[in-house]
Amino acid sequence: MKRYAGDGRGREGGRAAGTPNKVTQSARNALEKLLLSPKALKQMAKDLEQLQPYQRLQIQEKLLAYVLPRIQSTELQIEENFPPPRRLTENEAVELWQQMEETY
Repeated sequence: MKRYAGDGRGREGGRAAGTPNKVTQSARNALEKLLLSPKALKQMAKDLEQLQPYQRLQIQEKLLAYVLPRIQSTELQIEENFPPPRRLTENEAVELWQQMEETY
């Protein structure tokens, strides 16, 4: 049966969801072998030593993004159902002070 774009039956063929792309995976494996070989790591260390401290820090900062997860800021919002604050009367303040003295 012939399929038409927008017929509501989804795609036909192609990779199943979650299946890695073979070309991308092989490229990553090749780069990993190249960059993480003992010889490459020694050369990278030598190259880093020849840089100025500021340049070295810039490169290390960029490389850390691949090792450590980024921490996102979070925002805390507290909704309280308290009445708005009011000033204590003099008697209330004295009474509160006495209660605190007894307690502490």
